Amino acid sequence: MNQLYQARRDEEAARRDRSLAEFLVMLDGYKPLIPEEVTEYYLQRAGFDCSDPRLKRLLSLSTQKFISDLSRDAFHFAKLRVNGAGAGRGRPAAADRNRVVLTMDDLSLALGEHGVNVKKPDYCQSSMINAAYNLADDVQTCRI
Repeated sequence: MNQLYQARRDEEAARRDRSLAEFLVMLDGYKPLIPEEVTEYYLQRAGFDCSDPRLKRLLSLSTQKFISDLSRDAFHFAKLRVNGAGAGRGRPAAADRNRVVLTMDDLSLALGEHGVNVKKPDYCQSSMINAAYNLADDVQTCRI
């Protein structure tokens, strides 16, 4: 029984290795939508040093998939927003129904589904801004 389990596990590992090798061979001829220079730049900024171009293409492909999923989800949220906004004021005009504008709120909702928080912090350093305005007012008062 244990030998059968071990044989199946070895067979599964060999199958995974074969499919990984086939996938890496397919990546040799693949040209990603994100240019290699852009991928290399951001990998370098992150401190990732790799000389294998297939791994860089794999990272570029996964980034492309992530951006594609985000844009699809944001578009979905925008469609929901447009359709929901039209219910309160009657049917929207035909041009409004066909035109969808993605907003930061749509993108924030899509990013939130993927675990990325883009919300503004609860606090704001408006006191510094107010201090700058007050200083400017004081300067103007001194000139009068």
